[in-house]
Amino acid sequence: MSEIIGIFNDASTGEVIERPLTEEELVHYNLALQDSAKIQEEVQKKLNDFQSAKEKLAKLGLTEDEISAIVGGI
Repeated sequence: MSEIIGIFNDASTGEVIERPLTEEELVHYNLALQDSAKIQEEVQKKLNDFQSAKEKLAKLGLTEDEISAIVGGI
């Protein structure tokens, strides 16, 4: 596996430093990736549920305007 390079900006000097992440930084990076994947899965599930609900409302005979009125125009 190749190294993950971090880009760091020293605010006091304006210097931009590129260097490999430390072990501690890698741990935080990997945890952030896991959190991001979980959030993405949750958002996708909500979008799928939302689309499913809209389809069910349409099958009940509601128009697109009526469905939009119920769900707040989303």
